[in-house]
Amino acid sequence: MEDYATKEELAGRYSAPFNFDLLSGMYSMPIHAVPKPHSDKLRLINNHSAGPHSLNSFIDKDDVGMRPDNVQDLGRNLLFLRQELGDIPLWLFKSDVSGAYRLIPMHPLWQLKQVVTINGLRRVDHCMCFGSRGSPDIWCSFMSLVLWIAIHIKYIELLLAYMDDAFSFDTNMTLVHYPRYNTYLPDKQVRLLLLWDELGIPHDPAKQLFGRTLTIIGYHVDPTSMTISLPSESSDALVSAIHHFLEDCDSHRRQPLRRWQKLVGWINWGLNVQPLARPALQSCYAKLQGKQHAHAGVTINRSVRRDLQWIAALFSNRDGVHVLTSRCWSPFAADLTIYCDASLTGMGFWCPQLQQGFAADNPPPPPGIPTESNIFWFEALT
Repeated sequence: MEDYATKEELAGRYSAPFNFDLLSGMYSMPIHAVPKPHSDKLRLINNHSAGPHSLNSFIDKDDVGMRPDNVQDLGRNLLFLRQELGDIPLWLFKSDVSGAYRLIPMHPLWQLKQVVTINGLRRVDHCMCFGSRGSPDIWCSFMSLVLWIAIHIKYIELLLAYMDDAFSFDTNMTLVHYPRYNTYLPDKQVRLLLLWDELGIPHDPAKQLFGRTLTIIGYHVDPTSMTISLPSESSDALVSAIHHFLEDCDSHRRQPLRRWQKLVGWINWGLNVQPLARPALQSCYAKLQGKQHAHAGVTINRSVRRDLQWIAALFSNRDGVHVLTSRCWSPFAADLTIYCDASLTGMGFWCPQLQQGFAADNPPPPPGIPTESNIFWFEALT
């Protein structure tokens, strides 16, 4: 940690060290070093959620939050391409920003709350850090502006970004020379890197990847077979996390709210390749509704245990592939449109083209469906 602090100080992101007591309004939150995913390196995390009066507790969750681009957005873009141009060859590419959060300077008054203490020496952190509830929202606001410039000024079409990863595809199979790395990359990727150079956004050669197939934000994407798959090691890690969550609870079968949220977010990420399985998370959402205190215990009831075990089995036994068929229809291409809905007593259907409606009583729900979940079963059936 001391070596990291010295590097940050030399880079101008940390102040010079001092050892006097904190002044009024200053905070020094705990810090941790955690492994970076798919790497042997460590990342410093500022724990802004520690303690009853943590910095994150002062940031309302409703004031932050964003929806980054994901692999389903890439899938829709690939479907659009196939529908317009057919099965032409293409390159997938992804480019990673170095440092990401650490590139964004914070307001001086907020910097006073980001004092880092290591071995008795204190330094003021001038930049945005990992661990703050507001950091993802701020970074995505910045990256959205960069994407807008790339798409509307540099004409790099169908470009997407998930946090510090930008990704897309290029139908121009002729590689272009990028002088800074003295290498050849897809044309759109070179134009993106040239824009980053113009804006002063740092990047490393090892993180600028391309190929006919490519792993993008954790998913293996194959535009030739039009498939997206979750790598086996990712599935295994998720299954292990679910079992550990269910088994490693206290004597009252509770887990802290923060751990619930982390697991549900992880499962949601995995369900990008199994979107029809999302209703299995409903029992978790029901348990988390209205909960605010990150460290408060939340009981794992029978419904949650059953649904999480089912999800674990799904990721253990499935073929791991979500097929993106280029023959998927849009709603406007349908020969017949039927609107449907369900209540606790019956279901109804309406076909505008035929000017006909239908209704039926609900059949009994299957054994084991909790009464409070009946409506979700009937809606799924409808």
